Amino acid sequence: MRCPVFVDGGGGGFAIQAPGQRTYRAHIDYQIDQCPFTCRRCGVAKPVAEMCPHHRYLCLKCYSVKGNEWQRANVERSDRSKRKSHLLIKFGLTLEEFQQWLESQGGVCAICKRVIDDVRGFSPHVDHDHLTGKLRGILCFKCNVGLGAFSDNIESLESAIAYLKQGGMWVEDLIINGTLGNLNVDRCQANRIA
Repeated sequence: MRCPVFVDGGGGGFAIQAPGQRTYRAHIDYQIDQCPFTCRRCGVAKPVAEMCPHHRYLCLKCYSVKGNEWQRANVERSDRSKRKSHLLIKFGLTLEEFQQWLESQGGVCAICKRVIDDVRGFSPHVDHDHLTGKLRGILCFKCNVGLGAFSDNIESLESAIAYLKQGGMWVEDLIINGTLGNLNVDRCQANRIA
């Protein structure tokens, strides 16, 4: 068998295949693309498009079922793996860097200063500027949702603070001002939480 001839095209050498090699390679590619693979789990012969790309011995459906079974059997490892991937993909943080950052904040939310330990399973949230992508701090679920509800708008947050400081407007004030018209004040007072 002849060795391929290497040609330098400026970007490094690459092999030029002999005609026999091209024919054989085309035959192999055809076999891989056209001939069915048999899934070792369900035993059904399927085309390559329905097989898992990195596990050719399992079809996509069986691979998914196998993954779900593993997640149910290994809940802690699965959750940690998902959290690790999320932090790395979305924020470029490793789990260790995240833990160090949380420890540097004293294990508390950067806004409300409460210990972050949500019993419903919500993990601490990485707060970031949605325009620049710059990371700002680690927040609890409520503070993160609050900032999101105000779209990180400082004027809206200041307006909300002023509203809370002045006590808001009660229904009676709105009736006196004529804003609500003929609303039954007695019913409103009965429903109002004192």
